[in-house]
Amino acid sequence: MRILAVLSLWFLTTHCVIGQMILPEHLISKKVGGEILLRWEPSSIDEWNDSAVKGYQVELYRIHSDGSKKVISSKNVRPVGFTKWGQKQYEKNRQFPEMWESAKVYVYPDLVGASILKDLNKALVKKSPQTLDSMRLNFLSYYSIMDKDLAQAVGLSATIRDPGNGSYGVDVYVPGHTIHSTLVLHDNGFVEKPIEIQGEWSDRFCSMSWKTYDNHKKYFGYIVEKSTDQINYKRLNEQPFLDPGVGQEGDKNNSSIMISDSLDMNYKEYYYRIQGMDYFGDLVGTKTIYFGHGFKELSSSPALTMADQMTNNDAYLEWKVNYADIPLIDYFRLLRSDDLDGKYEIVKDSIDVAKRSIKTRMEFETNFFRLESVPKDGIAVSSMPVFIMGMDTIPPAIPVPISAMVDSSGNVEITWEANTEADLGGYRIFRGNFENEEFSLVNGQPTMDTILIDTVSMKLENEKVFYVLQACDRRNNRSAFTEPIIVVKPDIIPPGKPIVNQLIQVNDTLEVHWIESGSADAIKHRLFRRNLDEEGTWTLIAEFDSTNMTNPYLDIGLAYDKKIAYTMFAIDDSDLESKPATMKVKVLEKPKEVFEAFARIDTSMNFEDQKFTIRWECNNAENLKSVLLYRGFDKDKLGKYKYVDVPEMSIEDKIGDAKVVYYSLKPVYKDQTESYYSEIIEVINSTRLE
Repeated sequence: MRILAVLSLWFLTTHCVIGQMILPEHLISKKVGGEILLRWEPSSIDEWNDSAVKGYQVELYRIHSDGSKKVISSKNVRPVGFTKWGQKQYEKNRQFPEMWESAKVYVYPDLVGASILKDLNKALVKKSPQTLDSMRLNFLSYYSIMDKDLAQAVGLSATIRDPGNGSYGVDVYVPGHTIHSTLVLHDNGFVEKPIEIQGEWSDRFCSMSWKTYDNHKKYFGYIVEKSTDQINYKRLNEQPFLDPGVGQEGDKNNSSIMISDSLDMNYKEYYYRIQGMDYFGDLVGTKTIYFGHGFKELSSSPALTMADQMTNNDAYLEWKVNYADIPLIDYFRLLRSDDLDGKYEIVKDSIDVAKRSIKTRMEFETNFFRLESVPKDGIAVSSMPVFIMGMDTIPPAIPVPISAMVDSSGNVEITWEANTEADLGGYRIFRGNFENEEFSLVNGQPTMDTILIDTVSMKLENEKVFYVLQACDRRNNRSAFTEPIIVVKPDIIPPGKPIVNQLIQVNDTLEVHWIESGSADAIKHRLFRRNLDEEGTWTLIAEFDSTNMTNPYLDIGLAYDKKIAYTMFAIDDSDLESKPATMKVKVLEKPKEVFEAFARIDTSMNFEDQKFTIRWECNNAENLKSVLLYRGFDKDKLGKYKYVDVPEMSIEDKIGDAKVVYYSLKPVYKDQTESYYSEIIEVINSTRLE
């Protein structure tokens, strides 16, 4: 019986489950063939003690669509009687007979196990009776996982018939205690996560580890098997390697298993097969294979025997290695760091194993070098570091601008990404008002900031300001300049005002002559009119842009004897408006003698040549000097076109690609006799209409 005490102590010290649950839930189920396997653990010692008398009531119920339940079968489960225990224990060739013997002690301590429990009590420094009861339960739960028959014998498991399709649940309880419930899932409710093995091989030795957290609700432990031919496997462990995360209080954050194994020889492939064991003691899920071989390890590190700076700023290094290690080395590699204990980075890789010296360019003043022997198997080993002073000739990287902006007050803000060079000395910033001029230095000393706050004049007419950045290191090695950073100043200066410089009356029409704004960014001009003899406001009568710059503008059909005023505004590309042009005023005088000048006007069109002909006859022809033609592509925006002097009484005009052209005629008499303009003549080029 002392053997049982030793076994129990081994379980406690190895798996550390005193007083905690082993199962992931108080009640779990599993469907196998036409049966449902159930395993449970009490939620308290009182429940466990009462179960020995009252037994566990196991009820299978159907779940209807409305959520109601109907019990379809039930049974009572309690431990096998003491007198029948031996029969159960020896009726089969048990894999773990010592567990049956130990379980009998914990189920019936008053009959067979008092002295053993006393020994355990002493070993655990006189724990309380409650703790001993918890230990009894832990042992029995563990044994129940390893042997299904034992689980039923101790009253912690049952098998019931699978009723088939439908939704089912199971309740397990001791009357008067907590009811443990679970749903019966058709797929057993678990998606396996692959086992990812991390391992190391060395001289006739292998170690492996894997995370178990993702599968801790499915797997109680793991069985590991070993083979040299991938056919014949032999277990490393009779009992599973237990997941430290099992149970509700297991260490889930650090849930992993680590094992090690010695090898018979090096350079022979060994295969390890890992498979999970569920809480019913079955090996389930995918078998994960991990393989490799042991190898002879390097006996020593390489030794750097010379480290010097050459005149061209190269580093020159020599080394030696243990002769016995040469067959084991695959290649060498040289590493460098800014600091003795800093991060070393590879500067020369895959150096031939036959070489014993090397040169490498030094880019920095401070250089620590290490040489590594990289073996054909295993981990590289490094020499002690050596220091070589170098000359820094490498400039920093070109700065990378992030943003540039300027507000209406001329405050500029430019930001850029910080360079990563350890010997960075700062940034030099240059500015220019024009892209092709020589830029001037903004900051006298390099700045380590990655933001520039500057001020530009908003009174100067240049729309853009240009900046470039340059990084420099502590030895004044300078990067190339950035591309120009363009800062567009907000337009706060309105355009210059236009001029209404002349008003010429022709009968009931005023010719408005104007001069556009002198500002280069003026894109529109707006002409306004007002009758000063009447109450009212200014009226917009015309808008001019790059597609229409009619000048003079003909203001037709005005009332006589009225004081007519004109003004004008310019609009720039920032929608800023100029001051109004100086108002120009004219009273439209009624002509003394006006008569109908034209006796006849005829027109004709030659579509083949795209030419239009106008012929006319005038009254008072002997006094006629010429005829002034107006032409335009907008009926309300006709401009002077040409004079036709007598005796010519017709004109031929080429229409071109225009769809519609408008004409108006006005006679010019030798004695200044006034006459009306002709009716507007509309010419439609039908060949250009869609």
